[in-house]
Amino acid sequence: MSLIDRFACSFGPTSLMWHLHKLKMIPWLILITTIITCLMSLHVPITFEVLPVIGCSSIIPVVGSVLYICMHGILTPTIMLILVLLTYRKVRQSRQRVGITTQMNINRSRNQFITMIFAQAFSTCFLALQWICVYIYFTLTFDNVKSAEKWIIDSFAIYFERSKISKETSTKTTESENKDINKEQIFIDLPFIRNETKILGEKVINLAKNIRPDLHIQPIPRPPPTISTFFPQKDKIGKNAQSNIVYMISCLECNESYLGKTIRQASRRYQGHGAPQQPKLPPISQIATSAVDNQQLRRYDHLRAKAKFHHFQTYDYVNKPDPVFAWKLIKTHYELTHTTYILNMTSQQWFDASFSSRSIWWHYMVITVPRIHSRPKTAYMLIGGETNLDPVPKRDSWGEKISVKTGTVAVEVKQIPSQPITFVADPSQKSRFEDDILAWTWNTFIQSNGSDPSVLLLLPMTKASVRAMDAAQQFLREKEIPVPEKFVITGGSKSLDGWTFALYSYYVENITRSLDNPYYQVAADIFDPYAYFDRYHNVTLCQFQGADDEFFLSDSEDYFWNDLQKATGGSYLYRIPNTDHGATGVFDSLESFYFSICEQQVLPSWTWTRTINGTHGQIRANVSVGDGHPSPINVTVYQAQTVTGTKRDFRAAKLDPTTGQIVVNPVKWVEMKENMEIIGQSSIIYTYTAPMPPDGYWYGIFMQATFPGPHGTALNLTTETLIIPNTFPVGPCSGEQCYGNLV
Repeated sequence: MSLIDRFACSFGPTSLMWHLHKLKMIPWLILITTIITCLMSLHVPITFEVLPVIGCSSIIPVVGSVLYICMHGILTPTIMLILVLLTYRKVRQSRQRVGITTQMNINRSRNQFITMIFAQAFSTCFLALQWICVYIYFTLTFDNVKSAEKWIIDSFAIYFERSKISKETSTKTTESENKDINKEQIFIDLPFIRNETKILGEKVINLAKNIRPDLHIQPIPRPPPTISTFFPQKDKIGKNAQSNIVYMISCLECNESYLGKTIRQASRRYQGHGAPQQPKLPPISQIATSAVDNQQLRRYDHLRAKAKFHHFQTYDYVNKPDPVFAWKLIKTHYELTHTTYILNMTSQQWFDASFSSRSIWWHYMVITVPRIHSRPKTAYMLIGGETNLDPVPKRDSWGEKISVKTGTVAVEVKQIPSQPITFVADPSQKSRFEDDILAWTWNTFIQSNGSDPSVLLLLPMTKASVRAMDAAQQFLREKEIPVPEKFVITGGSKSLDGWTFALYSYYVENITRSLDNPYYQVAADIFDPYAYFDRYHNVTLCQFQGADDEFFLSDSEDYFWNDLQKATGGSYLYRIPNTDHGATGVFDSLESFYFSICEQQVLPSWTWTRTINGTHGQIRANVSVGDGHPSPINVTVYQAQTVTGTKRDFRAAKLDPTTGQIVVNPVKWVEMKENMEIIGQSSIIYTYTAPMPPDGYWYGIFMQATFPGPHGTALNLTTETLIIPNTFPVGPCSGEQCYGNLV
């Protein structure tokens, strides 16, 4: 285009060509250039195709090479040279029309002009020359016998070699390799132990070459056998504990019977029909527990006394079939170590258009399937946020890491909740996100006297997460990929003289004013995990939390931790020092914990007590190393002091009372030295004692232990935070007093 413009400049004002360099002609020149470029590139969709693994590749290489040489190597430079020579000719002719007095300036300008256009033309030709040479060589040496499928295989092998997965892999097609095809082959199974398996396989191949050159040994890495391989017989399951059954209930006072079918355990279904629930004794466990002396640190007795909401309404909502539930595969990404599938999943209809702007909930799902699918029975699932305004995701880096390292399927479901949402009854008519939506639905439920629990946002969020697991299983089954039997669920979140600024959305919806409202308690029985503790007995939990979290304060576990230990099959805590609500630095411990769950490894026995007297506070942690429990690699203590003497505040950020802006709260957790005491051969005791802080301040203290995990991983676990003294700057509130202010 630039050469055409310079050629037009060499004409006189009366010529039609001279008008081409005017500003109004630029759109036409761009359009003409675009059309010519498209015409010259018509061969691309004919001779090229997107192939798995290697991407875009020519399926008719010879034709593609010839067309490239003709179009871009010969035709384009030729046209450019013609325009340059015509321009040079016109410039020379113009010398006769220039006066003698301006001849020197004209010569200087003309020489610069000629030099510029020749340099442009020859640089373009030079850049095209290297590709002409490559394609000519490729055309002359091309093997016409190879099919497109063979090109895929050869290209994948080259890609495989460059990725350094196997230094010995090559794609040579020499005669010596062709002779190897006729060799006798023996396949040897080797236990897969990362790099050690590769070294052992190379030694076996070299040994076979020296002893039996006519023999081809092919080592095959395989995962080690599981315990069930040696003990295939499972314990007999009682009838009431069996699931996926057909059952019959007979009336004791009449001759009627009820025949039903359920996917749940029989005992749970009987309770759904009104059968009394058998009391469950808390298990005697070696999981993390916490007890206190001298002063009572627990503040959850009022939770035990709350009237429980009938949970079958929650389960009925989540399990109720929804005709809009569907999913569709929209993209597939092939990688060397894994394949990533992008799905669009519609989970449900939440009311209709008369309630909100988003009655139909849809979500993107990212499913990562590793090439080495060594643990097919377990899948990792991340419940994510984001909005329905976001573009189609390309990949999930966290899920890819987990999937490839653990050999399991990783699933990420996004848009939980589906957002933004505008509610018809909302006077502000604003687009709400995250906590704004939660707070509005809480307030609506309370103001409507709890008339419809379905309005609570956490119910459709839960249903969407369950539907995501259903969609993942259906999709994997359709792709003939092993379907996981269980999911390990992870997800990011969702309380001082005042409320933390992170609760702003709930504060403006007057939720803090409604804490004593009976319908708030009903709502809490629906969405508060504490209300479902009786269903956690087979669940192993690990809570990852920043020690400087703005939502979950340092002593939040005081309200539920002991009850959680009794209710679950194991619960663990990891507070990350000097980290806010984002909880950065959690991946390594999460990976280790997930490995342990996948392989049913024995997790650490990590218990503790916290005590306070008038002068000191102490944490005493007990590590049991018997029965296969691992010993800690390292144990340390973290301690921090509040910044002011007026707030028991260990958050990373706070609200400036004068400006109303969020500012840094300079709390620093520093490492302290603990005392270690070994008792016998099966128990290790770690203690740390701290004196009371200066008057008006508080110390926060917790102990951290690092345990070895499977496959070279490490798992960090901590105790709860001990805050001394156990005092508060303000007393308890009730009713309107709880409205408070944000800090």
